[in-house]
Amino acid sequence: MEDGNDWNFSDISGLEPEHIILATAIGHVALASAELEGALQGLLYRLVLGPHEVFALTYGETTDWLIRKIRRIIRGDYTLNPVMTDRLRHLLALLEEASTALQNRGALVHSTWGVRESGVYVAVVSRRDKTTLRDYTTEAIEEVASRLFDITRRIRADDKYGR
Repeated sequence: MEDGNDWNFSDISGLEPEHIILATAIGHVALASAELEGALQGLLYRLVLGPHEVFALTYGETTDWLIRKIRRIIRGDYTLNPVMTDRLRHLLALLEEASTALQNRGALVHSTWGVRESGVYVAVVSRRDKTTLRDYTTEAIEEVASRLFDITRRIRADDKYGR
């Protein structure tokens, strides 16, 4: 990925093979982030509540919201006597990884896309205060999906996070 200001690229406007490849890679990122969201809901369930209560409380909330709530529970913000174990410290580190990976996911999934003559994809990332261009290869996009899947796997691998 490279940030830049070179607006010399073609719009994605059809079903050419390179556009399908891009759509597939971004689809992998979206699927991976949905799996991570499910893992975070499962983690919240294991930490405090039952599945029905978690669903009722988390339905429609963002993954950022889930991460903030899980962090607060782990840090003991809701208790008078918090206990921080190595396992909970490890989990906080995983949440930091998830937060960063989800920011990358947001840039990929919510961007407008183009393609340069070289075949490199261009994400037009718009924020309230600025617009940036980021060059991506398919491999870089797939790496974001792989990272999200890996974080999900590590959260689900240890079902001992309950208190």
